[in-house]
Amino acid sequence: MLKNILIFGFMSVIIGIAVPSSAQNSNALQFQQPFSTSSVWKRPIPRNATYYDVSDAIWGEPSLAPSRVSIEQITIIYVDESQPEVNIVKSRGWNMPKRAQTEGQVFYTSRFAPDAGINVRYPSTANASFVIIDPKTSIATEGSAGWREPGGDLITFYDEPRIHNIDLRGDGLSGTLGSGLPALGGLIRAGEINNGINHSIAIAMGSRRFSKSNHFVAPAWRADGFASSIFNGYFGSNPRYTMGTLLAIPYSINIDEIEWNTPQGYILAKSSQQYGWIIVDSNDGGLGDDQMKLNASRVASVNDFGILINPDTDELY
Repeated sequence: MLKNILIFGFMSVIIGIAVPSSAQNSNALQFQQPFSTSSVWKRPIPRNATYYDVSDAIWGEPSLAPSRVSIEQITIIYVDESQPEVNIVKSRGWNMPKRAQTEGQVFYTSRFAPDAGINVRYPSTANASFVIIDPKTSIATEGSAGWREPGGDLITFYDEPRIHNIDLRGDGLSGTLGSGLPALGGLIRAGEINNGINHSIAIAMGSRRFSKSNHFVAPAWRADGFASSIFNGYFGSNPRYTMGTLLAIPYSINIDEIEWNTPQGYILAKSSQQYGWIIVDSNDGGLGDDQMKLNASRVASVNDFGILINPDTDELY
């Protein structure tokens, strides 16, 4: 667990970033590493960045400090025009069992394989975010609280214009997460946790530690529903720690001299120092469980974390 996490002013990272070349915007980059190199997800932290201490907000009283880091799976679906038309329909509610039940309203249609997107069902208590990518146009649509039985409709909680027409070559600022940012942004992909992460990481933190006076900062463009909750947030005293905050380990800390419990911990720390972690959502208002996002389009990607998966249900043990 990282115990020296600091935040730097967001505006300090937008100076001197190159616009991506056409070669950098290849299909492989768009789908595996989406968004432009000038986006918040690709900007390296400059050596002269200004940092502000938010360790009091992250750790503070030991009894309120996060005790573990978990993952949230993001399901990626690819459009295939040769497949039957699929209705994307409105669910009866966010929580189970209503998540798996439809009101009958059709939001829009797409075409993809009968078994595409069925991983979105596991675990059934999470955000269940999905991204539908058209490989011909590099345009994506996102959704959340998803559910799909093989061959059936894709059920989702809501629909709005901002979650459509997301250009994978663009700025990566629109999506379904609590911050308004996209589920594809900061996603940890297969192999990265072992080989290195050359982009920012999206992370969800307990909402009760977020600033009570400053509910979000850029690149977030909104706070989530917990901001107005009398039980779950936002109750923090540090105005710099909130939705959209960019967390980083300063370059003054030599992480190569730290004795890490796992090589994966070192990889995550290195990414924090070089690119940062962006708070994109809150984790059910909880205090003891921070959360990163992982591509769930392949079971192998989850195994990069050394996590055991039930092969019959895809549930995490």
